[in-house]
Amino acid sequence: MLKKPIKYTDHSQADQDDNLFLMRRRLLKGMLIALVALGLPAVVISCIEAIKLGQLVGVMLYGGIYLIISAITLYFHRLPFVLCAGVMLASLYMIAVFNFLHFSFSGAGIEIAITISVLATVLLGIRSGFITAAICLFTLIAIGLCFVYGAIDVGPEMPATTTKAISWVTASVVFTFLTGSLILSAGKLQEYLIRSLDSLRYTTDELKESNKDLTREIKQREMTEAKLKQSEEQFRTLFETAPDAIYLTDLEGTLLDGNRTAEELIGSPRELFIGKNFIDTVLLPKTEISKALTLMEKSRKGESTGPDELALLTSSGKATTVEILTSPFQLEDRPVILGIARDVSERKRLENQLQQAQKMESVGRLAGGVAHDYNNALTTILGFTELAMIDADSTGPLHDDLNQVLKAGRRATNITRQLLAFARKQTIAPEVLDLNTNIESMLKMLRRLIGEDIDLVWLPGKGLWSVKMDPSQIDQILANLCVNARDAIEGVGKITIETATKVFDSDYCADHTGSVPGEFIMLTISDNGCGMDKEILNNIFEPFFTTKDVDKGTGLGLSTVYGIVKQNNGFINVYSEPGKGTGIKIYLPRHDSKAVDIQKKNKAKIPLGNGETILVVEDDMPILKLAQKILKGLKYNVLIADSPKRAMRLAEEYTDKIHLLVTDVIMPEMNGRELSEQFKSLYPDLNCIFMSGYTANTIAHHGVLDEGIHFIQKPFSKRDLATIIRKALDEGKS
Repeated sequence: MLKKPIKYTDHSQADQDDNLFLMRRRLLKGMLIALVALGLPAVVISCIEAIKLGQLVGVMLYGGIYLIISAITLYFHRLPFVLCAGVMLASLYMIAVFNFLHFSFSGAGIEIAITISVLATVLLGIRSGFITAAICLFTLIAIGLCFVYGAIDVGPEMPATTTKAISWVTASVVFTFLTGSLILSAGKLQEYLIRSLDSLRYTTDELKESNKDLTREIKQREMTEAKLKQSEEQFRTLFETAPDAIYLTDLEGTLLDGNRTAEELIGSPRELFIGKNFIDTVLLPKTEISKALTLMEKSRKGESTGPDELALLTSSGKATTVEILTSPFQLEDRPVILGIARDVSERKRLENQLQQAQKMESVGRLAGGVAHDYNNALTTILGFTELAMIDADSTGPLHDDLNQVLKAGRRATNITRQLLAFARKQTIAPEVLDLNTNIESMLKMLRRLIGEDIDLVWLPGKGLWSVKMDPSQIDQILANLCVNARDAIEGVGKITIETATKVFDSDYCADHTGSVPGEFIMLTISDNGCGMDKEILNNIFEPFFTTKDVDKGTGLGLSTVYGIVKQNNGFINVYSEPGKGTGIKIYLPRHDSKAVDIQKKNKAKIPLGNGETILVVEDDMPILKLAQKILKGLKYNVLIADSPKRAMRLAEEYTDKIHLLVTDVIMPEMNGRELSEQFKSLYPDLNCIFMSGYTANTIAHHGVLDEGIHFIQKPFSKRDLATIIRKALDEGKS
């Protein structure tokens, strides 16, 4: 239905005149065409009759008028309407006059005159019709008077003058009556037709206006529907593509709808979970059901909830953690609950990793904080114990007691080094190695370590690439992992050591957390022991975490391996199942340089000195005295200083040559590197050995020594000190 009333158009006189003009123009054109079409036979016949009667004027009149009307018809659209109408009426008037003159009132003149008057009324209006009728009547009376009184003599002879006069008067009266009646009738008929046409036009205009309003309303409705459809499509697109799971439930928890993310989260298409209860769909663990019921109860009471974390299992059995927000509202007069669930499993995993990293960093800081003083103390204990054992009777009880002290000190040293390795703070001297060669050199020691009941299988990979790392770290990795594998085996078992090359691309790493793209050497140590469950696997790299008895393990083995691998830019994966054993895969980055042969230290003989002068700088007096005693026993000339400034004064006062500088890294006045650089000004060719109980950035970058730097880690043995001093002195001679 129309929403507003129809507005009727108020047509002006100009509009009415325009309608009348169009009607008259069409009528005139039709008449002209009819005259041209039907007049040709009449003209031909009239001309023939006129020729027979010898009336050449008639021939010329009929022929000329026909040609004029034909020309007007041909150029009708180019000529003014009044001109066309006037010429046609004038032509008919001439024909009427010709009939009067030649046939008197007995011819067709009166009929033609009447026709002219009516046509003038129709084409030009009532006034023109009456004017035309008056002209025709005047012409009829004039010709009649002339004929009655003998002025002209045409047409058939009349019986008498009185009869002629009566005949012309009768003809004039009849003409006047008929013409007036026809003109009035034609005028009234024309006015009626005009009114009818105007009324029809009014109706048409009103219908057009109504049609416009209706069309406009339809367009507005279509635009509204299009916008509504577009809005609905946008909402549906946002709903479907939202990264969070969006779902609707009724107050009882029955799922009414869900987006694609909800399908992915639940693990099934929405057709399968719509109509089911939320708790039944997501397979909540028993510990989470009460929490979910509490959230639903709050939503049922009209309360918004969240964000609340909820652990759930999808229909496929996948465990995940979601963060849920709910809000009740009315949908089509129906109370529903809108829920938004975000999968936070990855975030929780990253949070756990961050907590683990913070825990490791805390342990690392603790280890680094105590390592310097602790190692200094161990250096004094181990050094003097070792010297005391040399002086003691090897068969006496004192020697055995000192040996126990030495073993305990070495165990303490290993714990400290494991802590530093775990914290990635130990100082290392990387070398390009052939991993297969290094492992093969360790096999004999490893077989003694794990015992005869366990079979050690060695599967070296072919075409193995080189790695760059500290050789001692490889020993630490193998020893720790093989000992752990041995402890996991009850009775007889097997440990397998395997190497291979691996290449990982970005697609693989995207699906395997912790992996890094690149080329790697894989070291695998696997066993057929008891294996580990998921809870243990989640904690194996934590420091001090162990499943062994208190007196059988420190819990630093795997954390040490983890720290070593991370320090060398690698990564580690552990695969284990209870009752099926464990496999640990270590991936170390490939190094393009050629591997060098690592010669094992000759432990049969400690190298001695040749009387070279060595200056030892150490702010810890017990260590300084220990170093002096060891070096003198090794046939060296020893100078000692307990501070850098005293060492500089001693060097300036000493007249002979100083062959080697042995200095602590961390000292109060200046660090060891600064002292070494100052000594270079006095002795340009002087070599230097740095010693420290803790990694210092003054000699190492991220725990890695620069090439050419000699470093000995505290605590050290007599053999370690003798070996590195001999190496440094021999390099200074070359």
